[in-house]
Amino acid sequence: GNEYGLYLEGAPVVVVSRATILDSGTAGIWVNGGTSNTTTTAAISDTTISRTVNAGLVATSVSANANIRVSIIRSTFTNGAYGIISDAGGGTSVLTISESMVTGNGFGLFQSGTGATLESVANNTVRQNGFNTAGTITTVPLL
Repeated sequence: GNEYGLYLEGAPVVVVSRATILDSGTAGIWVNGGTSNTTTTAAISDTTISRTVNAGLVATSVSANANIRVSIIRSTFTNGAYGIISDAGGGTSVLTISESMVTGNGFGLFQSGTGATLESVANNTVRQNGFNTAGTITTVPLL
């Protein structure tokens, strides 16, 4: 497989729909806040990411004022070391997941860093991972 199924950085606005991403090295989808003073946005729906060496999806912001916004719905993240990671060391990373399944990973939902938010709407299935959650996971009620 490739290092990344999809790599985003530097303020794109991307929609991923009905995709299948398999056998990636670092991540199925990597949303990188490596460019200061930018906002990179991804909307992901009806997508399966599986058999990644590291993570299904990584949203990480390491540069000052680099912002990440990711919304996920009706998607599956399975068979990786991590299902989904929201991480921020320099900017902010806000990730929201709804109506999705995260299963069969070492870690299911993983939040790290003071600028990182990982929101899980109450209708997700996050089960049968080595650790279903790590870090602070914000549970969002159905509206």
